[in-house]
Amino acid sequence: MKKTYKINGLNTSVIRFKLGKGELVAKFDGGIKGTDIPATFTTEKPLAQLAIENSELFNKKVFLYKEYDDEGNLLVKGRRNKLQENVEKKDVSEVDDINGVREYLIGIGVSASKLNSKQNIMKMAAMNNLSFPNLKEE
Repeated sequence: MKKTYKINGLNTSVIRFKLGKGELVAKFDGGIKGTDIPATFTTEKPLAQLAIENSELFNKKVFLYKEYDDEGNLLVKGRRNKLQENVEKKDVSEVDDINGVREYLIGIGVSASKLNSKQNIMKMAAMNNLSFPNLKEE
């Protein structure tokens, strides 16, 4: 099972969690300070999840953001998100670069302030159920 954890109000943060005699170093990134886009860290490793969820920071500074089943379906309180299952992604094949994706998102009403990096642009595209099949990697 894959889990994504979040820290609100930060662009990036590195946190060390106790893991037996060792430690887990988790880099939370992709956040936009001053917005509702949190810095996130995703892991499929059960020991890493255990370390985070048993830490003093869990549910104080670090929160469970998203949880996926083994097939990659988003779970809501342990159940598949039926609403998300029924939403189809819209393919926007005429856009082939990251600046085009940014402009497309602005055109549909996404705030430009939320589109300050490639990672955030792609997060906002995903949140709006958009796919860009002709996007060239830079």
